[in-house]
Amino acid sequence: MRYLEKALENLLSEVAPHFEDEICTRTILEFDEVEEVEEYLEELACDVEVIYYWRALEYLKENDPSLVESTQLARDMGFDGELNSELLATILKQNYCYQEIYNIVDRIEPYLIWSK
Repeated sequence: MRYLEKALENLLSEVAPHFEDEICTRTILEFDEVEEVEEYLEELACDVEVIYYWRALEYLKENDPSLVESTQLARDMGFDGELNSELLATILKQNYCYQEIYNIVDRIEPYLIWSK
């Protein structure tokens, strides 16, 4: 089982870098259906936060240095007041995580089969 967890960790680091350490591979391997994994990942994505000013600035610098994408996402979500770096970074990271869910779901089924 440890080998399977490591293989899954490698896959996730490749297809879901924005989830970082949020995903528990052992939890994923306990699911029987891909839909359960998708639900689990959606809950995780919703809870993703970038806290602390310096982390938010670092994340934005690496992923949206012009702030165009993150401010557009914030506007699309209805934010029209003052935006701070933590909010923008969180919105952007959650958006990337939701996009990565489909990459994971498309490739996860063999791992679920092998874990049984």
